[in-house]
Amino acid sequence: MALTLAPRIALGHHQRMRPGYRMAMGLNLLRLPLKDLHEELKKQIDTNPALADCKFDLPPGWAPERAASLSGDNSFLFENRAAEESLYEHLSRELAISGVEGALRDKALEIIGDLDENGRYTGGELDGEGERARALVMTLDPVGCGARTLSECYMAQLDRIPKADRELAAKVIGEIDSILAGKAKLTPDLQVTAARVLACLDPKPGLKYSSARPDYIVPDIIVDKNGNMSVERGNIPEIRISSAYANLAADRSQDPEVREYAKAMVKHVKDLQFSVANRFSTLERLARIIVERQSEYIMKRGEMKPLKMKEVAEAANCHRSTVSRAAERKYLRGPCGLVRLKDFFSVSDDSCRRRFAEIMQNPDLRKLSDARVAKLLNSEGFKIARRTVNKYRSEMKP
Repeated sequence: MALTLAPRIALGHHQRMRPGYRMAMGLNLLRLPLKDLHEELKKQIDTNPALADCKFDLPPGWAPERAASLSGDNSFLFENRAAEESLYEHLSRELAISGVEGALRDKALEIIGDLDENGRYTGGELDGEGERARALVMTLDPVGCGARTLSECYMAQLDRIPKADRELAAKVIGEIDSILAGKAKLTPDLQVTAARVLACLDPKPGLKYSSARPDYIVPDIIVDKNGNMSVERGNIPEIRISSAYANLAADRSQDPEVREYAKAMVKHVKDLQFSVANRFSTLERLARIIVERQSEYIMKRGEMKPLKMKEVAEAANCHRSTVSRAAERKYLRGPCGLVRLKDFFSVSDDSCRRRFAEIMQNPDLRKLSDARVAKLLNSEGFKIARRTVNKYRSEMKP
């Protein structure tokens, strides 16, 4: 059974759209980096007749008119090439950001090493600790890596589905093999839910970091040499409602089913308008906080500071998960170069060691126990265990 993200819903069933659909759309668009957002909007324009005609193409780099307006010391803005990052490297960095340490972290790294390019776990049987580590890996970005099967991969991503749809979604996922083989007999409700479920979920999350992927990155956040920040929009067009469909939806003389269908399509465009605008405003609000906190590093005047997603969420008056979604697969480009947004929440081991060395230079602080030093470092944003402090202390001994 071929299923797509098309908003076309069979006549007689469009009124069953769940209230959480706009929220789910908004969360999904917030996750998308600019290039993927562009592709998603092209798909929507191709499939929703209520969207006014707007043809556009995202160039592989910067639009000529933008390039012509920037020159001199801002030449770094055109360095869009990023080092190729493998799935293993990406998940290892995500694991470091999670703060998990010890045996569970080591086992999770083993699991990551046994993933194929799609993100599927290809290793052998695991004991209880191994399954805990695999479950942890499945929660890292991109969610679903570490799953053994397609249904397990989809179940790990179930949070992407509106709460009102999750019970039906779980049923769809449980029968996914039969559905894709065209053998499942689905009720109209389940057909609509199946289409929405598969549109929101990624069957092969690891492919985002396949060695075959292009390494050209369009950053979402730009900081110029003067520290001015902007959210890149590329040439994303204005989302507009087709006047023909707006008139059709308002015309009471039309056949009721035709009018209801037109109204459903128009509502979908309004949801899309809201979600796209909200995606840019949310990303800008959060990016300004990140840039403010990490300005010394971004402007090449100092090192990256410890920063937690929770701190940014509190400053922006939103949930931590919103910060995580907004930072997903997005980059900032500035005097510091090209940096993943999530890297601003990860302080390197070198930075932690340097801070530890500074503590050891203070005669009073040097007398503190390993546990007290670990507590001090953690209060400053460094994720570190007592045994790691003991290791650093041992390495400093002559």
